Amino acid sequence: MTLRVRQSGDRRTQTVKSQASERGVAANRREWEWRISQDEPDVGRLEKIRALAMIATAIKDRLQPVFVTDILRTTRLLHLEGNTVAEVAIDEGSIQAGLAREQVNELELELKSGHIEPVYRLAAELQVVAPLWISSEIKRRVAGIYAPARPRADTSGRCRSWGGSCKPRLHFARFSAQRWGI
Repeated sequence: MTLRVRQSGDRRTQTVKSQASERGVAANRREWEWRISQDEPDVGRLEKIRALAMIATAIKDRLQPVFVTDILRTTRLLHLEGNTVAEVAIDEGSIQAGLAREQVNELELELKSGHIEPVYRLAAELQVVAPLWISSEIKRRVAGIYAPARPRADTSGRCRSWGGSCKPRLHFARFSAQRWGI
């Protein structure tokens, strides 16, 4: 289970995510969100949700920050075949835990409505043209806190084929221009 407070402009959102199911690559988990006014989590919000009440009691007055992210997130909705809607999120920035710091360059696809198959097809298309891999282990490797869940692939050759850039934003822009003319 994860608990975070995300700031976007003047708005702060507290999110709790349950542990993902272990079925397949696509993460399937419950989420709860609240708009809050401070940077610190509001554990009282969790106490009002039956599924979270025991956890709220266990963590109350015991929470400590584990890491801090400084991420620029760009999102777009994609309308895929079969009335499927997916969100693409491109994250660029860094994660810091104590003195450890790691750069973040990620592209994330999230099914919003419809069927998962068109999203998998899109992910496979992106994987062919850019140094990406399909993973459900997003953000597990946080600034060296966790052991790497998957070794990083050597993408140097694929980066050179795209002008030396391993930036998801650039790859997705080029891919979108080729696929949809945008």
